[in-house]
Amino acid sequence: MDISNANTEPFLGYHLFHENINVNIKILSASLHSTIKTIDQSKDPDKLGKLITEADASWNNPPIKSFGEITTEQILSSVSNFGIIASYSAFDDFLNGIEAEIARYKSFSDEETNIDITKSANEKTKDEDEKIINIYERNNWDTKNIKNYLPTLKYFRLIRNCMAHRDSKSSEKLAICSKSEELMSSFNKHIKNKTINVLPSFSINDEIIIDPKLSIFYSHLLREVASDINSKTVSILGVNGLLNMAFYHLFKEHKSVSTNAYRRPQTVWNTILHGRYRMRLKDDTEAIQKAKNIKILVKNGNEETDLWKECIKQFEKKY
Repeated sequence: MDISNANTEPFLGYHLFHENINVNIKILSASLHSTIKTIDQSKDPDKLGKLITEADASWNNPPIKSFGEITTEQILSSVSNFGIIASYSAFDDFLNGIEAEIARYKSFSDEETNIDITKSANEKTKDEDEKIINIYERNNWDTKNIKNYLPTLKYFRLIRNCMAHRDSKSSEKLAICSKSEELMSSFNKHIKNKTINVLPSFSINDEIIIDPKLSIFYSHLLREVASDINSKTVSILGVNGLLNMAFYHLFKEHKSVSTNAYRRPQTVWNTILHGRYRMRLKDDTEAIQKAKNIKILVKNGNEETDLWKECIKQFEKKY
């Protein structure tokens, strides 16, 4: 069984989020550009109000005649706020999911891991609430694959904090970070490209105005880090841990995943492993045989069975 390109459930969740936020931000940006152009070209002073009413009948006769003093950049930045705050929250959920998968593996397996159990999941580094650094330190993972992203991710995290807690006014920390040599050097050497070639800098209490494409870029950087974390987590879980993970999300979690292949437990099992978690199987029986060799405790830990028997039992309940 080849797990070199396997997905964990948390990584798949963040990947799908990134794909959706990418589409949503582009649609919202295009819609706003179209609305602004329509209003600018219209001779009807009530055109904006009519468009709002068309969007939702309950907004009939809105007291909005124009954009007033709000600039195009400010209007588009509201989309960026949505993207940055949503990406931060989705990645936070991803990290919590990874912690849960590792904890579940520790309770499921007696195998030795490199996890430093002396470090609490709530422990914070000197850099405020930098959860990315925390999870790498806690699991003794090398940060070489992500270290070039960290200054830029800190920059966006500070932007997110200002959006969420300072009404989009820049803090002293953001002002210092946005002009720091560390950020500029890391960004220019490792991240800058034809599309994203500059990061806005701020002074204290500046209004934060961010182009929507930067919020997509932020989510992309988070996905790069999530991919590295996913690979390291797969190395911890191994085949048995991934099979146990698949069993949990297929049958045991409150909002379990579903598959259209539901006629036989073998089909459901192989479909979820290959299609969802990208585990390459030699044949239709390989994963079943491995599941038969995995012992788990059921009935409050008082009875032992094998994972495949429990799969069949839970399949009959669900399907």
